[in-house]
Parts: sequence; structure tokens; C-alpha cells
Amino acid sequence: LIRLLRLAKLIDVWERVEESLGSVMQLHVAALLRIVVITFFFCHFNACTWWIVGQHKHPLAAFMSTEANEQYEALPHWTVVARSDGPGFPSWKWADEPVFTAYAFCFYWTLGVMRTMPSEVLPANIQERVYVMVLMFVALSLFAVSIAQVTQTFTKFTERQ
Repeated sequence: LIRLLRLAKLIDVWERVEESLGSVMQLHVAALLRIVVITFFFCHFNACTWWIVGQHKHPLAAFMSTEANEQYEALPHWTVVARSDGPGFPSWKWADEPVFTAYAFCFYWTLGVMRTMPSEVLPANIQERVYVMVLMFVALSLFAVSIAQVTQTFTKFTERQ
């Protein structure tokens, strides 16, 4: 929650920077940069959330009953489903991969959801499916707004030349 408050301060700082920019070109570059930064933070947040959703231990396990925990742990999860790189290759799980490799994949996966559904990893249980459905709707909306803002920025830039 504290980090979200810092994010609110970042928005205020960003607005002050935009106010200090003198030329229209700098404003357009700042607008495009803002889209890239927002997309990055969106992907980072959802990459981390997708990893948490895929864990076989529920993140709120301390608040759940033992029976609910056991039911959750019995479900298949995308991080622990055995995978293979092809015939003759050993099987592996995302949960066993190094943290950076898993994060990079989750970030890539989130970018993929913004445009279409990547087929490398599919949700393995109902909680993951619900999360993906919500993420797809929000990501599609963010992607549409981003494209509209980029188009508007380039249209204004072209008009001024």
C-alpha cells in the first residue's frame, strides 16, 4: 500500500515535469514515454501477480482453513505442471526455474496477453482462468487506450509540422 502512495507521488512529479517542458515536440515525446512507462508498470504488476496466482501454496494460506488449503494445493497450477522442450528432452517446471527466468517469462506472457493469448502457458485451474479473463479485459482496454494515445500524439505532431 505504501508503494502505491509512492506511485501517486510519481504521477504528481510526472505532471510537474510535463508543465516545465517548453516545446510541443518535448510534450509529445513525454506523452509517448508516459505510455511506455505505464505499460511497463502494468506488465510488471501483472507478471508478479501471475506468478503468485500460479503458486501451489495460496498467498493467503494463513487466513484459510486447513481444508481449503488442502483443496487449493491439490489443484494443478501452471507453475508446477511438468513441461518438456520436445521428445528426448527432460521435463521441467516453471517453479524450478531461476527467479529472473520466471520473471522474464511472466513479463513476456503479460505482454502477450495484451495483444492475444500466448499459448506457451495456459491457466490450469479455475482461479487462474478467472485471473486471465480479468487480465485480458483490462489489458485489452489498456492496449486500446495506448494505441489511441499514440495515434493522437502522432496526429498532433504531424499537424504541427
